[in-house]
Amino acid sequence: FLIKTDRPMKRLLLTLTAGPQQAQVEARLGGRTQDLTLAADESQQIAFNMGEGFPYQGQWPVWTASISSSSGFVPIFYGDSKDTRHLGVRVKPVLDE
Repeated sequence: FLIKTDRPMKRLLLTLTAGPQQAQVEARLGGRTQDLTLAADESQQIAFNMGEGFPYQGQWPVWTASISSSSGFVPIFYGDSKDTRHLGVRVKPVLDE
């Protein structure tokens, strides 16, 4: 995915939360990578310095990012949910000026 802002940012904070199964997670921002293992229902926060990014239409910077998980779950098989999607990890991004 792309991160596009109206001004430069210093840091990207990602709070990653696993579902009911352990997950191996790889997070990337630009050319930098962080790998972590989340136990079932565990949350961890990681941070990336934003760097310069690249200019979008000659104006504000854009950064490329990706997050992948080695496993996932289908909520309908856990508890009372009717959600049939296959989900990996929950991601809460926060940008720090």
